[in-house]
Amino acid sequence: VTEKVKSTFLKVGSSPEGAQVFVDGMFKGRAPIKLGLPIGKHEVRLTLPDHYDWEAQVQLSEESETPLSVRLIPISEKKP
Repeated sequence: VTEKVKSTFLKVGSSPEGAQVFVDGMFKGRAPIKLGLPIGKHEVRLTLPDHYDWEAQVQLSEESETPLSVRLIPISEKKP
C-alpha cells in the first residue's frame, strides 16, 4: 500500500516580474507562477539579472495555496 503524498500550491510573484524560480534546487519557471508541491518545507530561490538573489525556506501546509510575493533588490552600479 503506497501512501499518497499530500500536495498544495505555492503561488510565486516577483517585482519586477520574470524572475527565475527554483524550488529545492530545481528550475520551475518564471514568476508569476503557480506550482503544485508536496506539503512541508521547501527551499525557494528567485534570481533575476542585475538583482540580488532571494532565497528562503518556505513551509507549505495543506490549507489552500500559499502566496509568496518577492521584491527583488537591484544591484546598484557604483560609479568611479
